[in-house]
Amino acid sequence: SQFLGQPVRIGEIVVNTKGWLPTLELRDVALLDAQARPVLQLPRVVGALSVKSIFAMQPRFAQLLIDGADLDVHRDVDGRVFVAGFEITAADADHRPLSNWLFRQHEVVLRNGVVRWRDALHPSEPQRFTDVQWVTRNSLRRHDLRIDVTPPERWGDRVTLIGRFTQPLLAEPADWRRWRGTLYASAPKVDVAALQPHFTLPAGLTQAHGAVRAWIDVAEGRA
Repeated sequence: SQFLGQPVRIGEIVVNTKGWLPTLELRDVALLDAQARPVLQLPRVVGALSVKSIFAMQPRFAQLLIDGADLDVHRDVDGRVFVAGFEITAADADHRPLSNWLFRQHEVVLRNGVVRWRDALHPSEPQRFTDVQWVTRNSLRRHDLRIDVTPPERWGDRVTLIGRFTQPLLAEPADWRRWRGTLYASAPKVDVAALQPHFTLPAGLTQAHGAVRAWIDVAEGRA
């Protein structure tokens, strides 16, 4: 709670000490907002500690497995994006402690997740994304990631994003504005009419059905 600056509730902690470094299992983890409402719920988190924890003086994991995450993501009228109450678009590293910490872990795996998306720039009912699978592998300067997500049924079929990025040596890990690399996106079935209330599309594009694949070069946070 002190590290994140928001209340954290943990139902149970199990420690496995069979190896040289312990494996931690946290159950029924909830991150609460200022009104004590859960903005992130994690039924099960398993982390295999890394020897780097000794030198970093904070938990570092060879692998962090998050199973069954249920979280809220929203964008406000100023275009800022918040995940579980944390602003991921913040320019100041002091305002993204969780994302910086996550991108310092060697491997983060999220499986069987659910995400609810709210967008103040396109007011509508919150949209629910299911079967969210996320894998991120991080080193000193490199971030490789893959995201697979099932959107609302009327939007189309399952979407895949694959990214390979590098960052400057002294940059904060979560400062994506300084990343360079390639992002691949695949959407095998898209219904533009269903997307229109939720996204700013090119002028005149109101109806279309089809598949989309894109290879996007990214530099300094821009495509």
